[in-house]
Amino acid sequence: RGLGDVYKRQRYIDDVLDGAIREGFETVVNLGAGVDTRAFRIPGMAKIRYYELDFPELQKVKRAYIDKNIGGLPANVTLVPVDFNRQDIGEELKKAGYTLSSRTLFIWEGVTQYIPAEAVANTLKYVARAAAGSSIVFTYVLKSFIEGSYIPDGLNSLYKSTLKKKKPLWFCGFEPAEMPEYLSKYSLHLIEDVGQAEYLERYIKPRGRDLTVMEIERTVLAEVK
Repeated sequence: RGLGDVYKRQRYIDDVLDGAIREGFETVVNLGAGVDTRAFRIPGMAKIRYYELDFPELQKVKRAYIDKNIGGLPANVTLVPVDFNRQDIGEELKKAGYTLSSRTLFIWEGVTQYIPAEAVANTLKYVARAAAGSSIVFTYVLKSFIEGSYIPDGLNSLYKSTLKKKKPLWFCGFEPAEMPEYLSKYSLHLIEDVGQAEYLERYIKPRGRDLTVMEIERTVLAEVK
């Protein structure tokens, strides 16, 4: 993965989060946050409740780093340890104090390709229960790439390392043409589905940078009806 791919994805989601803060969203739920730093660097974050979900082992490492370098979690941030394969995210969020009645932005970055289609569907069903006007922004990989019917030039090594093996690392993919109907099954309305062309036009070209962007990964913004 090139620098352009990481930069454009993060920048787009940052812009969505910034817009949610300005629109008065009450809560952010980051599903599979990893080493994400948005809770600490996005202006206005202190006004919003912020829940980060990830595996307990990873959160222990992250919490130790935060305590050492920042001095502790901000009062509005809650780390929610979850084993996504065994625990119900709704139950764990409820225990942590989250309520579905609050207008929420769900962030789901770099996750959907690593889990089965059923797990993706279950997460979207949960998101759809949030207050009307809530949104979700998530990334996905093209189904045609995961199935091996479309492998762009230069991505053969990525395909072999993630998919052409006894235990593939990626499981679930989608195609842009099917996304509106797919989301509608879960009472979600597609606002935007962006990819290579949009990223280059919005973020790369204006800075005069010569970065490549993979066309196999896209980002969706959808709203709870």
